[in-house]
Amino acid sequence: MADYYSYLTCAARTDQGRKRKNNEDAYGVFLQHGVFCVADGMGGAEDGEVASQAAVEAVSTMLKRFNPERPLALKAMSAWLSLAVNEASAWIFKRSEERGCRGTGSTFVGVCCDPEKPGVMLSLHAGDSRLYRIRNEEIRQITGDHSAAALAGVKDEKELNPMFRGMVMRAVGVQTAVELERTSFDVKEGDVVLLCSDGLTRMVNDEAICDSVRKAASLDVAVQTLIDAANENGGVDNVTVILIKVGTLPSSIPAVINECPAVCVNEPREKEETNTAGTSDSQEHTDSTQNLGKGPVTPDTPPTGSSHTAETADEKAPAHPEMFEGTRAEGFGRRTVPMGGSAPAEKALWKRLLTVMAAVAAAGLCLFVVVWQAGWLVAKRDPVSQAEITPPQKKKAETDRSVEEKAARDKAAQMAAAAKAEAEEAAERAKAERLAAEKAALDKEAQIVAEAAVQAEANRAAREKLIAAKLAEKKRPKRRRRPKPRLNG
Repeated sequence: MADYYSYLTCAARTDQGRKRKNNEDAYGVFLQHGVFCVADGMGGAEDGEVASQAAVEAVSTMLKRFNPERPLALKAMSAWLSLAVNEASAWIFKRSEERGCRGTGSTFVGVCCDPEKPGVMLSLHAGDSRLYRIRNEEIRQITGDHSAAALAGVKDEKELNPMFRGMVMRAVGVQTAVELERTSFDVKEGDVVLLCSDGLTRMVNDEAICDSVRKAASLDVAVQTLIDAANENGGVDNVTVILIKVGTLPSSIPAVINECPAVCVNEPREKEETNTAGTSDSQEHTDSTQNLGKGPVTPDTPPTGSSHTAETADEKAPAHPEMFEGTRAEGFGRRTVPMGGSAPAEKALWKRLLTVMAAVAAAGLCLFVVVWQAGWLVAKRDPVSQAEITPPQKKKAETDRSVEEKAARDKAAQMAAAAKAEAEEAAERAKAERLAAEKAALDKEAQIVAEAAVQAEANRAAREKLIAAKLAEKKRPKRRRRPKPRLNG
């Protein structure tokens, strides 16, 4: 079995943390396909856990359609990942509507490798789960948070009004479709790529993360060190960490499969072994989310210490084994036709060639009709997929999304400004009330002092008057009594 991504080593782990009653994080490690992802559920308890599992399981189900011995080109893998996550988003949204618990969703951050350019990786993300690249003593955040804090340009959420803390502006499952932001970045030997939920980044700063990874003896030790650091600093949320170390980069590997979903996937190839003419596109959009949320995900190469390694059941077999399982398709590819020889032989050869060309044209016409109808059906079910088919509609969809995001940003900014103004006004009122209370207390104290002074003065005057009266009484001469005359008998 070909192992195209043997130059990568990884370790992954998830932890409940110290404050949460259950773990709403999920992750997937698919080393044979060069794909890794982390999801952080929202909605509380069961709903958040189901949402994150659904997002990762959709990726797992999609990847099982493809044989790892025939790697996908980066563009094709990116398109299939986007389709899988959007199918999960539609499933989560429908489930939330049915259960009356709108707002359930999950962040998502994933990375896929380029087999044709091993020094390039592509991240796809929605929400505030992050992807970093650690190179030597430098750590660089590749993804940008889709959060109210990032929108307001605030690094520490504590600076925000409490009503805006932890607010995510983009997530899987909040709508029937989600736009994954794509960011391409380069890697070289010795680099370490980190995917994590916000349970790590809220508790441990970037410098400490970089220092822990650099000093660790192995990736497993580094993962456990980061989780322990998050728990020691409070552990207020679930923590999930995936570390990927890049070894010696191999030479370029020609990607065998370059087809993207929702477009014609059976165009003739220059090499006969990659030709897939005559196959059908009608089964490419089977519902891969029919079993979402029923259990954890099965990575093709489980990381050490992972608890998310149970088997996913009831998968549909791919409709096109020649495309998904790596078997060679028999059809009308490009062939070398000898033109020398006798005239009858050449005539017969030309006749055969014309027959082949006519068959190819007929197959192409049938394929066009099938693809067009499949695209129309996808348009009815998934507007985002149809936007990928038709450039004008894609431009319109992107414009609509940008307008919606701008409106959301403006609304969030207005709410933040209003909350800030209200807080400032409340602070001013509190300050004025405090000053008034202090002034009233001082006035009352002054009045009491004044009254005490007046009373003291009155007491003093009364005492002085009493003393003067006593002195005057002492100085006054005493009058002698005259004896009463006696009457003689």
